Amino acid sequence: KMGGARGRKRKDGKTQNGKKANQRGSDTYDVPGLSKAEKRKILEEKREKKKAETAVKKTKAKFTVDELLDKVEECLDSFNYDVAQKFCQRALELEPDNLRALEVSGSLLLEVGDGEKAKQCFGRAVELSPDEGFTKYMCLGQLLSGEEAVACYNKGIQVMVAQRQKQRTQVEGAAACDPDSQTVSSQEISSAYCSIAEIYLTDSCFEDSAEDKCLESLSRAIEECPTNPEAHLLMASYRLSKDSRDEAKQAIEKSLSLWLPDRRDAEEEEEEMEENVPEEPPLPYEQRVATSKILIELEMMSAAERVLAGLLVEDDEVVQVWYLLGWLHYLQGEDHKSVARENLQHALKIYPLVGCDDGDMLAHIKELLEELGPGEEEEGDGEEEMDEEQEEFTLEDEDEEDSTENAMDH
Repeated sequence: KMGGARGRKRKDGKTQNGKKANQRGSDTYDVPGLSKAEKRKILEEKREKKKAETAVKKTKAKFTVDELLDKVEECLDSFNYDVAQKFCQRALELEPDNLRALEVSGSLLLEVGDGEKAKQCFGRAVELSPDEGFTKYMCLGQLLSGEEAVACYNKGIQVMVAQRQKQRTQVEGAAACDPDSQTVSSQEISSAYCSIAEIYLTDSCFEDSAEDKCLESLSRAIEECPTNPEAHLLMASYRLSKDSRDEAKQAIEKSLSLWLPDRRDAEEEEEEMEENVPEEPPLPYEQRVATSKILIELEMMSAAERVLAGLLVEDDEVVQVWYLLGWLHYLQGEDHKSVARENLQHALKIYPLVGCDDGDMLAHIKELLEELGPGEEEEGDGEEEMDEEQEEFTLEDEDEEDSTENAMDH
């Protein structure tokens, strides 16, 4: 009979010291087909993940909620969303109803595409502090639709107006401003009105009085901040929807005048654009794409091309921008065919590479390219291929004739 430690039956998969056999290899080195470099990369990722988890564990004893949230913002600056989420989770564990923790967590969840959880965070922040802080209302408005979204934006505007009045009173009375209060600008209030107008231009456009509500919101946006280019852009879109082309042109020209520089020498302008891409453009990328569409519809081709060229300097892997450039040149007739073809071909080339999934746009690109036909260079390439094939056939025929003649001689 065997006794003592030696006689104990080991559990499956464990060595004598109780550790799993080949623990490291069980999930990395035993995977078939991995190269040494790939295995090394997996191990490095695991080490980094373990370091991050260790860092988060250390925060349990070391950091306050505000310090944790400061670390979240550092992680967001470096796009380290996984670690940022761990810090947010820890902050909420310490103080579940901390307003800053709820809003930072909501913004992070919004960034990573978890709209439902973001909605819960912002919703709780609204319950805890309905009359202080407007950011949660602006974010919640993005996550809702229709009248619910409008109600959020209106409440946010109400909070902003009250906060601005409080700031003015403090300045007039030479009182110290509350360091925890949000500073409110006319631009922010104007943008909130723009968000309401956009709802009535899109999701709620068929509702009763949608046109009147849209125009009212846009008028307030422009009154609040006449230098907000977004407000004039949306006004141009509204005027186009009413088929008021002259008024639409005036509105889009006003929007452009607020952010697009005056025309100079084209080559100098392109060089300057490449050297001076702004960190925070006056209009977000998507709004500048929308600007180019309106300009094309209003046949303001030169301005549209300048806007699209600027977008390419900022990011040249957006299929829609190449497509719009192609469409712009296609509409300008025979002299622009080659440029149109070049831009559309590039759009078609990068479409699968960047993961674009706009089927209607893809179909239109193919339709336009088919109508444009091959370019002179492509036709030349085709003729060369045909000449080579013809030459091959001729040589084959001559060989056959020589073989026939030799057979007859014999």
